[in-house]
Amino acid sequence: MQQLRSPQVFTPNVEVFDYITGQTAYVTTITGGNATLSATDNRQANAGVAIGPFLGRSEFLAHYEQSWIANAIGALPPTTAAVESAFPQRFVREAYGDLVEFDER
Repeated sequence: MQQLRSPQVFTPNVEVFDYITGQTAYVTTITGGNATLSATDNRQANAGVAIGPFLGRSEFLAHYEQSWIANAIGALPPTTAAVESAFPQRFVREAYGDLVEFDER
């Protein structure tokens, strides 16, 4: 719920290491919730059968369970060059390539 409904917080002058340029940068970070995320949808189905002793034999048990998760929400991994290339919309750079904003939501 926090990742969906918390307010956005903009914090200027946060010191981060820019893995693309190999330098320390002072950026504005965005933390808090992201209202554009879809809520996680969890569904489960299960079935079971148990047959007791029959003519002096042991019982038989069977159980089946299936889970579905859609729109799972999780945190970004630690920032690296690979993370930036996978999520380029979360990193804002100036025309000269300097990192100026990082969306951590």
